[in-house]
Amino acid sequence: MLTHEHKSESPAQTEGHLIRWASFYDGLVNIMTLGQVHRLRVMTGVIESLPFPDETFDAVTSRLMMHHLPEHLRIRGLTEIFRVLKPGGRLLIADMMRPNTSLKQIFTSLVLHHGVQFGIEDLRESLEAAGFEEIKQLEAHFLTIEFVRASKPAE
Repeated sequence: MLTHEHKSESPAQTEGHLIRWASFYDGLVNIMTLGQVHRLRVMTGVIESLPFPDETFDAVTSRLMMHHLPEHLRIRGLTEIFRVLKPGGRLLIADMMRPNTSLKQIFTSLVLHHGVQFGIEDLRESLEAAGFEEIKQLEAHFLTIEFVRASKPAE
């Protein structure tokens, strides 16, 4: 089993946005997971260059980070995820819905992020471009977070 540790190092080299308030975020996630955050974190690296061999994983999860990426980097990252998945492997993405009501917009702007224009609803085209199939937006949601599942074709 792979594990994850936060280390005090220089920031990762990426074209995406780095969260400068990561220690607050990590503390909040630790509280929300009742101290079990370590169980959620396995794959760590910059999305455009994942540090794993081809076809390593049966499943990959992405939570609340796709909206941080510009479209070109999102496609590169999904292509990398596709690369590290075994044939028939699955991807599950949890991310924010596009704000479409004033309540969601206020919640998203004040509590989560300012100016979010991306929504999980916008992922289908990027997932298809990366080679995924069986793309399905799940009916489950939590506040402004929804889920998308996709598969790498079995050979």
